[in-house]
Amino acid sequence: MDYLVTGSVIVNNLKFPDGRFIENVLGGCVIYSFTGFRVFTRDCAIAAKVGEDFEEYFGDWFDKNQLSREGLVVTHEHTMNSILTYAEDGSFIDRSVWLPEDAVTPMHSDSFSLDLTAFDHLFPQVKKGVYVFNDCQHMAPFREKYGFKVMLEAENNATAEYRPRLMKSLESCDFWSINRKESFEVFGVDSEEAAIKVLLDIGLPCFYRVGKKGSYMVMDGKAWFAPTANIVPPDQEVDPTGCGNSSTAAAMWALCEGYDPLMTACLANAVAGYNVLQYGPIPVMNQRVKSGAMAFAEMLYDEIKDSSRVV
Repeated sequence: MDYLVTGSVIVNNLKFPDGRFIENVLGGCVIYSFTGFRVFTRDCAIAAKVGEDFEEYFGDWFDKNQLSREGLVVTHEHTMNSILTYAEDGSFIDRSVWLPEDAVTPMHSDSFSLDLTAFDHLFPQVKKGVYVFNDCQHMAPFREKYGFKVMLEAENNATAEYRPRLMKSLESCDFWSINRKESFEVFGVDSEEAAIKVLLDIGLPCFYRVGKKGSYMVMDGKAWFAPTANIVPPDQEVDPTGCGNSSTAAAMWALCEGYDPLMTACLANAVAGYNVLQYGPIPVMNQRVKSGAMAFAEMLYDEIKDSSRVV
C-alpha cells in the first residue's frame, strides 16, 4: 500500500448550537482522514482499534467503498461512541456515552490507546506515507526503518500545555497540520499573520487550516493561501465535522505525489468541500468524486495562482 492512516474510530452523536442532535454518525479521525487519501487513491488502508459492534455501524460504509478490514483490531465489546457537543466558535467537547456525564473524552477504555505493536505487520507494506493524529514520537523508529513520510495532525482543542509535546513530535515527522484556534492557543498569538510567522520559523511544511476562510500551505519560507472550496452554496452545506482530518490527509497525499504548495492547499480544500456535504464521511469515494475534486481544485488553482503567495 502507498498510505496508511492511524487513529480512532468513533460513533459520533452530534449536538449543534442551533439545537440539532444527530445520532450514530460515522466518525473518528481515522475515518475522516482516510477519505482524504481514498478520494484520490485506492492504495491506502486504515489501522485502528475497534469494538465487537464495529460492523453494526461501519460495515455498510466499508462494503460500499470496498475497503479492507486488515488493519482493524478488535479490542473491546463496544467501539468508541461519544456525544460531540459544538460551541458557537466551532470548538467542541467529546464525552463517551459509556462514561459518566462529567467525563471529557471519547475513549471509554484503555484498550483503545494507541499501541502500534498491534499494527507491526502493516508498516513494512507502506511505501509513501503514514498519517498520525496528536503525537508521532512513537513513529520515529518505523519512519527510520521503512523510509515512509509521516504527517502529524495536531491535537484537537490544543492549549499551551501541548506545545512541548508538539515540538518533540515535529522531530519525528515530515509534514504537519494545525488549525487557527489551536495555533493561537499553542503559540500564544492572536492573528493568522503572527501564527504563520511561528510556522515559518519552525520550518517544517505545515498545512494551516483557517476555518471557513480556507487554508495555507506553509513551506519553503512562504505561505500559500487557498480559499474554501464551496462545492455547493454555503447554506446547503451540512456538517463540518472531520473537515480538518480529511483535508490534512489530502494535503499529505498531494505533497507526497509532488504537487506544489498552492495546489496542495487547493486539493485539500476540495476534499473538505465534499466532506461537508453530509453528516459523516463521504459516502462513496468513486471516480466521480475524484474527478470532481480534481476539477474543482484545478479551477481554484487557476483563479488564484497569480496572487496567493503570502511571504
